[in-house]
Amino acid sequence: MSEAKIAAQIREARKARGWSMREAAAELVRRSGGKSADVESVVRAWRRWEKGTWPRSFYRAILAELLGLDMSLAGSQSGSYRDDVSPDRATCSNDGEQLGKVVDGEALTVPIFVGGRTVLVSVSRRDLLLRGGALAVLGVTSGLAHVPARAAGVDPAVVDRLIDLRSGLVDMDSLLGPGRLVTSVVEQIGTVESLLPVAPPDLRCQLFEVGALFAEFAGWLFDDAGQPAAGSMWSARAFEWAHAAQNPALISYILMRKAQQAVLTGDAAMAVGLASAAQQQRGPVPHRVVAIAAQQQAHGHALDHNEKAAVAAIDRAYSALGRATEPLDRFRLGSYCDVAYLHAQRGSCLLTLGQPRQAVAAFTDALGCWPSTYRRERGLHLARLSSALVAADEPAKAAAAARQALDVAAATGSVRTLAILHRVAADLPHTREPEVVAFRGDLSAIDQGAMT
Repeated sequence: MSEAKIAAQIREARKARGWSMREAAAELVRRSGGKSADVESVVRAWRRWEKGTWPRSFYRAILAELLGLDMSLAGSQSGSYRDDVSPDRATCSNDGEQLGKVVDGEALTVPIFVGGRTVLVSVSRRDLLLRGGALAVLGVTSGLAHVPARAAGVDPAVVDRLIDLRSGLVDMDSLLGPGRLVTSVVEQIGTVESLLPVAPPDLRCQLFEVGALFAEFAGWLFDDAGQPAAGSMWSARAFEWAHAAQNPALISYILMRKAQQAVLTGDAAMAVGLASAAQQQRGPVPHRVVAIAAQQQAHGHALDHNEKAAVAAIDRAYSALGRATEPLDRFRLGSYCDVAYLHAQRGSCLLTLGQPRQAVAAFTDALGCWPSTYRRERGLHLARLSSALVAADEPAKAAAAARQALDVAAATGSVRTLAILHRVAADLPHTREPEVVAFRGDLSAIDQGAMT
């Protein structure tokens, strides 16, 4: 692999994660467990890596894990290494070392990308939930040998483990938010990429499916973290892999997600077109996925100020959900779509259409039966309820709902929710109403904390 290609891959992978060069260097230092040079030295080396300098073997192993890149060939065509960051050589494991044993009564077997190949490790379910995917895995793998990639057989069990891992991370997302999960999710995309070239044809299709799921999830996390460009990039990757897998349900679901991204950017025409295509996908598509696509089409029509079409699309969503009697597939596509979810989406459409009082009623209905497992989304819809209450000239109620939303946003790091709350603060009247004063004070405290 050429120096220029490695440099481009390192640069693109860093930017896809939304990291500055300093943030990437700090993460590398953290991953090394204190065995690398200091951050400033790594920043200087990183600049050289992105200009074509081969990283040393110690750093190639960490970069492979950190960025999800196959670094196994890097440096094989060059005898000189010009980066001058010198870690303690004694910390580098030799090929062939025994992998440490992990014993845990509630362990998950997790596939991870280490030094250019994929290995299965046991991770405590408790650690995965409390520490987040990346940190839990790092705690187990800090002593693993970094071995070069080789064209070995791929255990089909890896696919099932990846599906299980994604399900666990999706569940954690609503509780913890994107900041604690995105590194682990992107790492697993690297795992899939490392397996695709060596997987047999019958397993490759399943890997494309799993890769599409993780890439779609990465897009969602970046969207919620306020990085739409990275979100769009990962959704595009998901779309490619879903087509490579020839899975109609996945294609439909990712079309729906791309329609959602179009709504976020205010592109009504693209939102309507993509959501319509998602509903018309040939092949077996779960009714829940059709319902979610229909409500995204409603959002597009609402942006176009087409009330009749928006209401009709929401009605189709309710109708499709009513026909969703089939069991969830193994990917759990659209599992979050229930009546409460559609009530909330109806409220958002009504708010966009300039009908705040009807929107308040819809949001109130949704929050009244909202599942406790979807904590982050509850905060998002509380923020939207607050926005509707401001438009309905109910400042005290708006501020009370906003304070509840702020608590959730602060805990989960949802940039989308915080953006809505900042608009609410700007739209609220300047009054000494206690709830309004308290909300503005709470929001200011959150902002000050983010800057320190």
